[in-house]
Amino acid sequence: MENEPSKIILWSPFTVGFSALVLTYPVGALLAATNAHRLGDTAKKKKYLRFGVIYIALFLIFGYFAFDGGISNMGWIVNVVMAYTLFNEIKNEIEKKLVEWSITYEPWWKALLIAIAVLIAAGLFYLLFVVLMMTFNSQ
Repeated sequence: MENEPSKIILWSPFTVGFSALVLTYPVGALLAATNAHRLGDTAKKKKYLRFGVIYIALFLIFGYFAFDGGISNMGWIVNVVMAYTLFNEIKNEIEKKLVEWSITYEPWWKALLIAIAVLIAAGLFYLLFVVLMMTFNSQ
């Protein structure tokens, strides 16, 4: 019994990468940060959360000031690269930990609920930003 690995529940690399690709990077970053927290890796948890916040800030800035298709297309390319990088990081981290822990994966629908909450929060922040910009620019 002492030599049995501890059981840990994580988000699968596919769920993290797919969420980052389809539901935006901050959603995938939040799932990756949850994995890092459960694995006890505080540095990676902070890194994922920091990148998610930076992504949202850049989205708000470029979304408000740049409406042309070039910026929008570049954003999709960046999102694909970031999602792929996140997928690989999570996959490698889990493969390193397989020896120490018995890993089971969270169901994908929980990720979808988290994604909806994150997207609603980002939308509200964007709306607040637009209202503030319109208020201060009208004077």
